[in-house]
Amino acid sequence: MAITGSKFMEVSRAHELEVSRHALERIAQHTGFTPTEALARTLFLRSRQVKAGQMRLLGYRPAFKRRKDRGVKSWYFRFVLFGEELVAVLQEGALSGEYLWVTTYGPTAQSEQFRWADFSLLAEAC
Repeated sequence: MAITGSKFMEVSRAHELEVSRHALERIAQHTGFTPTEALARTLFLRSRQVKAGQMRLLGYRPAFKRRKDRGVKSWYFRFVLFGEELVAVLQEGALSGEYLWVTTYGPTAQSEQFRWADFSLLAEAC
């Protein structure tokens, strides 16, 4: 079973999660609701990690390899808001223990065409 955002923060010894304005705007774009930063953090803490390879099975085309080639580590965390699947994209901040929620993915017509699996099936397989 994938770890939660809360467990990720604990294991990584994180002390700060900064949520970008862009990430909040993308949530609003997909749901019609703009959450506060505090609500976004709560959603993240309850989210489940999705590995880069699993993201492709869900139909998303993350920039994981480009970030990795630039030396930027990134992680993906899935949550549901108002019945809409969303994925928080995190990367390391400038300081140790700091993480940045840089963007939020959500389903589009294109991602739905590329989808091979439902998250519940992926979660059961882990």
